[in-house]
Amino acid sequence: MNTEEKEVSKTKKYKLFYAFSFILLILFGVVDYLNWNIFIKKILAISFIAILLMATILHLYDIFNKLWSHKFVKFGFAIFIAYIGLYTDSISHFTVYRYVHENPDNFSVAVNFLDAIHIYPNLLLFIVLLIILISFFSIIILLFRTFFEIKLIDKGISYFIPSFILSFILLMLYIGFYNKIEIAFTNLDKKAILLSSYYPNMTCQNKELKNMYIKLIGVNGKVSYSNIKTTEVYNYTPIDLIKNMLFFNKEIYFKTTVCQKNSIPQSSTSN
Repeated sequence: MNTEEKEVSKTKKYKLFYAFSFILLILFGVVDYLNWNIFIKKILAISFIAILLMATILHLYDIFNKLWSHKFVKFGFAIFIAYIGLYTDSISHFTVYRYVHENPDNFSVAVNFLDAIHIYPNLLLFIVLLIILISFFSIIILLFRTFFEIKLIDKGISYFIPSFILSFILLMLYIGFYNKIEIAFTNLDKKAILLSSYYPNMTCQNKELKNMYIKLIGVNGKVSYSNIKTTEVYNYTPIDLIKNMLFFNKEIYFKTTVCQKNSIPQSSTSN
C-alpha cells in the first residue's frame, strides 16, 4: 500500500466515525422522544461522545500530519505548547490558593500534580477554540472565494470546515456540561492537593489536629490541615492513590492554624 492509499484509508476512517456518531445522535433523539429506558439513553450518549472524540482525534491527526511539513507550523506549534504550559501552571497556582488560602509556592508538589491533571484538558480546549477561530475566517473566505484564486486558501477551507463543525459540537457539550465538569474537577483538584502535599500529623499537639492530615508552612509555626482523618484514607501505595483519586467522594476543605508543639525542657548545667 503506497502513501496515497494510506492517506485515503485514514480519511475514510474518520469519515466513518463521523457517520457513525451522527447515527448515534439520531438514535439518541429517537430514544429521548419516545421516552425509553434512561440506561439506553446514557449508553447512547456516552457512545456518541466517545466516537465523536475518536473522529476528532483522527481528523486532527490527519490535518496536523499534512501541515507538519511546514517550518512555520512547527514554530507556531512550539509557541502554542509553551503558552499552554505557562497558562496551566498559573491556573494550578491559583487553584492551590483558592482552596488552601496559602502561598502556592509552599505547595510545589501539589502545583506539579495539578499541572499534570490540567494540561491535557486545557490543550484540547485551546485546540477546539483555535479551530473554531480559524474555521470562522475560513467560512468568511469561503463566502468570497470567487475573489481568491489561491490553492492554499482552498486547502485551508477543506481542512478546517469539517473541524469547525466538530469543534463547535464539542464546545457546546463543554458548555452544556460545565457545571458537572466544574464539580468533578473541583473534587479532583482537592484530592490532588491532599494526597500530594499533606501527611499524617505527628508533630502538632492541637486537639483539632489529632489523626488529621497536615502541612507545615514556613518557620513561624503555621500549619494547614484538612477535615480528612488519617483513618479515612488508605496507605500511600500507587493503587490506593488511584482509589482515593477516583472513589473518595467526601467533601474536602482546608484550614490554617498555629501548630502547638511539646516544649522541650532545658536542662540546667551546674558550674
